[in-house]
Amino acid sequence: MRVKAFLAVLAVIAVFLLSSCAPVSRVIKQDAGPLSGAEELRLAMAYESKEMLEPALKSYSRVLDIEPSEARAHFGMGNVYLKMRRYDEAEEHYKKAIELDPEKGAFYNNLAWLYIETANVITAMSMANRGMALDMERRYIYLDTLGVANTLIANYAAAEMYLKDAASSVPPSDVRGQLHIYTHLFEVYEKQNKKKEAAAVEEKLKILRSGVPVTPIP
Repeated sequence: MRVKAFLAVLAVIAVFLLSSCAPVSRVIKQDAGPLSGAEELRLAMAYESKEMLEPALKSYSRVLDIEPSEARAHFGMGNVYLKMRRYDEAEEHYKKAIELDPEKGAFYNNLAWLYIETANVITAMSMANRGMALDMERRYIYLDTLGVANTLIANYAAAEMYLKDAASSVPPSDVRGQLHIYTHLFEVYEKQNKKKEAAAVEEKLKILRSGVPVTPIP
């Protein structure tokens, strides 16, 4: 469950990244002085996307030195601490991000994944629902989270419902999103020993792993 949880968290991070997320070169900026807050934020996000966790933390910290109210830096630190399993620190930064920008659904969703990781499922569901209410255009992200949360407590009927709804809501072009959702749906069927359903999902996963989108399961 943990690896799949992080895959879903990373999916949200990928959607949330700034449109220009290429690494910022400190060498280029040497003569011009220190990086701006925006440049440092892009650098931190680039480190995070490459799983360079310690450099990412340092860059996010520098962003907050420049701009203490930058919610995205707190969100990024939460993501990094979650990957490190430093749950208390991750929770602190996610909550600070929400305090600074309470309209960002992704902030609530990643906090929900922290609660899934720490088996606080009811709170995880609450956070996912709050995030979805703010971000209905990307409701599939939060439905996937709700599906995983229900799987964790063996509420398989609800998990299947949420994950099928997520699969029908994700844009067909988002192969990575489909892959995450169907991976979680496969787990639901596998746990119930529903071999026929699991086999159907497994076929879709094979297609998705080749980079081709699939049609939702009815």
